[in-house]
Amino acid sequence: MSIVNEELAKAFLSEVVDEYTKARTKFPPMHSGHEGWAIIKEELDEMWEAVRMQLEALDEKGRTRPQAMQEEITQVAAMAVAFYCEVCKPAFSKGRRSDG
Repeated sequence: MSIVNEELAKAFLSEVVDEYTKARTKFPPMHSGHEGWAIIKEELDEMWEAVRMQLEALDEKGRTRPQAMQEEITQVAAMAVAFYCEVCKPAFSKGRRSDG
């Protein structure tokens, strides 16, 4: 028996790509490693707030703790994809390291 839930992982990754695409319709691409780190940290802070919620509570958006955690981890992952695509890959494809 595999401990990997491939179907669930694929569904999550699809949500991540959708979130990344949605973010790029609202906000410009990341310009540096420093900017990317700050954006990811902000998303992680929001996820931490969701994790710390009381189980029966609703957040300011009316989400339950599980809903908030799911949405926030999707945003963290989407910004990690953005960092990879917009900061890491352009620099490495030009044969240099990104120093942010």
